[in-house]
Amino acid sequence: MVSENGTGRKHSQRYYMWQWTSPSMLVYVPAKNVVYVNNLLTGPPNGVALFQDSVYTPSEYFAVDSLYGKSVDSIRVDTPSRLRDIANGADYIIVTHPKFRSVAERLATFRRSKPVGSGTTPPRVYIADVLEIYDEFSHGLMDPFAIRDFLAFAFNSFARPAPLYVTLVGDMSYDYRKILPESRENYIPSIPFHSYQYGQSASDNGFVAVTGNGVTPDMALSRISIETVEEGMTFLDKLENYPTDNGKKWRETVMLLSSGIDANDELQFGFNRESLKLKQNFLDPLGYNSSVVIRFPNNPSEIPYQGSTPEIKSAFDRGAVLANYYGHGGGYQWDLTFLNNDIYTLNNAGRLPLIISVTCYTAHFDNQDVFGEQFVKIPDKGAIGFFGSSGLTLWQIGTYYNSLFFDEVFNQKNTISGKAILASKVRTPPVGYYINQIALLTYLGEPGLEIVLPKKPDFVLENSDLRFLTTNPLVDDTVKIKLTMSNFGIRTNDSVTVKLRFSSQDTSGVVATKRIPGFGNNDSTEFVWIPKKSGLITLTAEINDDNLVPEDDHSDNIASSVMAVFNISDPSIISPEDGYTSSINPEIKISDIGYYINRNFSYQVEFDTSFTFVSPLVNSGNLTGVDGLLTYKNTTLTPGRFFWRSRIVDGNNLGRWSSTRTFNTIDPPMEGFTYSGTQLRLFETENVNFSNQLNGLTLNTSLNIPKPQLSRLKYKIDLDAVSELDTIALNCFAGDGTYYYLAEYWFSAYQNNPEGKSEIHIVGTGNNGTTRGEYYGVVPGFYEQIRLQFTTIKEKYISRKRALPTCFD
Repeated sequence: MVSENGTGRKHSQRYYMWQWTSPSMLVYVPAKNVVYVNNLLTGPPNGVALFQDSVYTPSEYFAVDSLYGKSVDSIRVDTPSRLRDIANGADYIIVTHPKFRSVAERLATFRRSKPVGSGTTPPRVYIADVLEIYDEFSHGLMDPFAIRDFLAFAFNSFARPAPLYVTLVGDMSYDYRKILPESRENYIPSIPFHSYQYGQSASDNGFVAVTGNGVTPDMALSRISIETVEEGMTFLDKLENYPTDNGKKWRETVMLLSSGIDANDELQFGFNRESLKLKQNFLDPLGYNSSVVIRFPNNPSEIPYQGSTPEIKSAFDRGAVLANYYGHGGGYQWDLTFLNNDIYTLNNAGRLPLIISVTCYTAHFDNQDVFGEQFVKIPDKGAIGFFGSSGLTLWQIGTYYNSLFFDEVFNQKNTISGKAILASKVRTPPVGYYINQIALLTYLGEPGLEIVLPKKPDFVLENSDLRFLTTNPLVDDTVKIKLTMSNFGIRTNDSVTVKLRFSSQDTSGVVATKRIPGFGNNDSTEFVWIPKKSGLITLTAEINDDNLVPEDDHSDNIASSVMAVFNISDPSIISPEDGYTSSINPEIKISDIGYYINRNFSYQVEFDTSFTFVSPLVNSGNLTGVDGLLTYKNTTLTPGRFFWRSRIVDGNNLGRWSSTRTFNTIDPPMEGFTYSGTQLRLFETENVNFSNQLNGLTLNTSLNIPKPQLSRLKYKIDLDAVSELDTIALNCFAGDGTYYYLAEYWFSAYQNNPEGKSEIHIVGTGNNGTTRGEYYGVVPGFYEQIRLQFTTIKEKYISRKRALPTCFD
C-alpha cells in the first residue's frame, strides 16, 4: 500500500481497509524502520481496519497478520569487526569458518614464523572470519560475493603493500539450504561460474579477480578443503614437515603420467606426445630427472615407458617433487588407471609431490570428497598439493597453460606454488574457451608452499660408481678405471673438476685431475693408471673438490674402492705381522697371486736366527696354495727370536726374496708384538744407530758426515749474528739458490701472537750478488701460519732455535 502526499508538508494521515478477517494486524513502515501494532480493527462483518501515520513524502506500508511469517532462531548482539579498517595490513589473508579457527590460527603461526620463499621476511598474516565478512559485506547473508568484496577491499584499501596470498579454510556445497539429505556443509561457498558445455561450476578464482570485470586473478589463491578440524590438522602436519625426506633424487624428479581410454583415444589426443614435450623442453635441458609412465605407447620411442597402475604406484613411492598427468579425468579417477582407492595404497611418506592435473573434474570439490581432496587430506602420504579443474577442461588449452606453468617453475625459477599458478593464469589470454580454464583451475593446498626443487648443481658419488675395467692387475700394468657421476641438482654450463687419487700404507699420489663439461643427471669419465707398487691400493675419486661450481652439499662428493695390485716378483704376505710374539710357531699365510692371474706359482719360505740368512735354519722347499691361499707352519723351531722371508717360484725362475720379517716364540707364553736385539736392525731409522755392544739402538751424538759425502761440503753459515732472527724459535727453512728463507713454525709463533702467524725472513746465500749471511728483510705482504717443520742439527744437540744451513754441490 502506498500513500502519496503532494503538499510536501508533514501532516497526519488516516488509512482504512475493509474485509480484514484476521483478529490482529501489524503494519510495517520500511522508510521509518517501525512497526505499528495498536491498530483499530472492527472485525466481522465488514472487517474494517484503521491505522494512522504522519507523512510528508510518498510512503510504503505492509500490513500482515501477526501470525504470518516465521520467527528468527535467535537475536544476538553483533560485535563490530575491523574488516573495513584501512589501517589493517596483510601479505597473506586466511578466510576461515569459525569451526576451523584453530586450523587457521596454526596456519597463521606457521606462516608468521616461516617466510614464503627463502631469504624473505615472514609475511603479515590476517585471519578473517567468514561470518564477520557476511555481516560487513552482505548484511549477514551467506553470499560468496561478500568474500570477493572483502578481498577487493583488502587489496585496494589495506595498508600497502597489497595482499598477495589468500587461503580459504573449509569445504563448500552448492546446496546452501541443505535441501538434499546427502549434501555436505557449506563452510566457505564458492562463486558460481557458467562454464561452456557444462553449465554452473564452482570457481574460487572469482574471489581474487578484483581489479576488473574479467577472470584474470590478482592474488594467489588456494583452498584447504576440509570438513573436520582433524583433516585440517593432518594437512598442516604435512605442510609444516615438508619435506621430511632428506634424499636428493626425488627432489629433482618430475613424474610425467599419460593415459587415455585406449590406444586409439591416446592417438587422437596425443597425451604421450605432450607429456614427453615437457621432458624435452623443460626438464632435460636443465638437468632434471623425469619418471615417465605411459599407459598406451603409440610409437617405438614410448615403449620403454609403458606402464599402468603398478608402475604409477611405484613412481609415487620412489618420490617426485612434481607429478603431471595428461589424459581423461573424473571426480574419483584418472582414466580408470589410478583410482581413489589407489591413493590409500601409496608409500611415499616424506616424498610428497605437488600434483598438476589439468584434466576434467579432478578438483571438483563442490559438495563431494573428490580425487584431489583425498590426495591432500590423507595422512603421511599422497600429495602436498593438488592443482586441477573443478569442471570440464579443453585439452589443448590445458597443455598451453601447463607449458606456462612449467616455464614459470623451471625457467623463471618461480618455485612458490601459488605464485607460479597465479603467474601462469595472468599469462593465459582471457578470451574464448581460455576463460573457462582460468576460472575453473583450482589449487587445493597452500599458496605459500615452496616446491623443493634444487637451485644449484649437486654432484654425488657413491663407492659403487668407481669401477675397475682392468681386473687383478700387476705392477706396471695399464689399469683402466671408469667413474660414473650423478648430479642431483641443475645442469651447469661450467666445467667441473674430477680427481682420482691412490693411497696405500706407505705411498699416495694423484692419478689424474680432469676438467669435464657440466652435465645434467649422469655422466662418466675414464682414467688410466699404471701402479708402481703392489698390495691393497685405495683409489679415491672426488668431484668439484675446488668448489669452482657452487653447490650446497659437498659431503657426498667422494667415492673410494680398494684394488689388489699384484707383483710376481714379491710374494703377497698376509700374516704373521712383523714382531708377532706367541708361545707357538705362527702360521705363514701368503696370497697366491697366480690364482688370480691364471699362473701356476710355487713359494719358498726360509727361517733363520740371523737377519743375514747366511746359513738358513729351514728352507720349506716349493709350496703351493689352495684357492688363492698358501698356508704353511713349521713345527721344528724351538722357542726363540726368528727372521723369515719368502719368494715366488715360477717354474725354473726364482723370484727375489721378500723383505726380511721377524717373529718370536717364547716360553712362558705371551701374546702380542715385541722387538729386541738384532730385530731392531729391521727398523728404518734416522740419526740412531744399532749398537752391537748394547744389542740395541742408540741416539747419534756425533756430527754425521754430510750426505752424499764430505768432500762435497762447501760451507756452513752461522746465523747467530743475525739479530733479526733472535725471536725465531722452532723454524722452517728453504732456499732458492740466491736467498735462504726462514719462518717460525706456527706452534712456536703462538708465543708472540694468538694466531700463530709468522713473517718470512730473507738471508743472503752469497750467490747471484748477495752477501752470505746478510739479512735482507722479510717477504713483503706475507704474514700467515707456517705448517711445514724443518728441524736442523747442530753439534752435539738438536737445535730448536737457530738454523745452521749447510750447502752441497
